[in-house]
Amino acid sequence: MPKTISQHAQKPRYISADDRSRLALGKAGVSAYEDFFVTVFDTGHIVLTPATMIPKNEMPLWNDGEFIDSLTRGINQAVSGRTKSLNHLIPNSKPTKARKKMAEPKRKSRPKTKV
Repeated sequence: MPKTISQHAQKPRYISADDRSRLALGKAGVSAYEDFFVTVFDTGHIVLTPATMIPKNEMPLWNDGEFIDSLTRGINQAVSGRTKSLNHLIPNSKPTKARKKMAEPKRKSRPKTKV
């Protein structure tokens, strides 16, 4: 059975607004620079919903199903370790073992001869 929000809730904490109507949410466990949507109900309840802002010029990507599928595949490949180093594309990057190996000329194997 899926957990509900109340099953994850922390113990209520008392905070009060300052003279400019601000609430110190850090006292409630909120980290710095978090964004929220605020909903104020007629009952006086205030609900903060975590939010992420997406720049307008990036929005077409997030609405593109093919992009999302490709991004998901890439994340899954990275998680499973199926990645390749692209450090050779970065100027002034430090050589890695993989990069050194790529830089080595490929040697042709010699046919074995019987003596």
